[in-house]
Amino acid sequence: MRRGAFKRCPRCGSGHLFEGWFRLKEHCPRCGMRFEREEGAFTGVYLLNFGVDLFLLWALMMVYIGMLATADGEPVNAVPIGIAAAVVAIVFPVVFYPYAKTIWIAIHLGAEALSPAELEEAEAHRSVPTEVLALASR
Repeated sequence: MRRGAFKRCPRCGSGHLFEGWFRLKEHCPRCGMRFEREEGAFTGVYLLNFGVDLFLLWALMMVYIGMLATADGEPVNAVPIGIAAAVVAIVFPVVFYPYAKTIWIAIHLGAEALSPAELEEAEAHRSVPTEVLALASR
């Protein structure tokens, strides 16, 4: 999970997984693991991105409710919270998307280990000897 949070391969820890902000490479450039292990594997990325965004919007709502509760009848300026909510709702999902993608890959790999066929395919696409990968995963 930690490797995914830093946009790194969950299997070997390699970086440079993206070709641009949104386009993930098909295989890890170091260990050769295919990122989209099955059709529709990245549906969870949208759920993860949406869930984190909703949590942040909920937190902003709680801050605003706290401001209202402690205002003692004085008017509360809602503009800063509204601006923050707009930024969270519009900008955050775009910025967080590649991180959500690598986190989701880590979740998928943690839930389901690579099959022998996937290991064979990774071996065919890897750029680093297997011995080096074994040392890196320790």
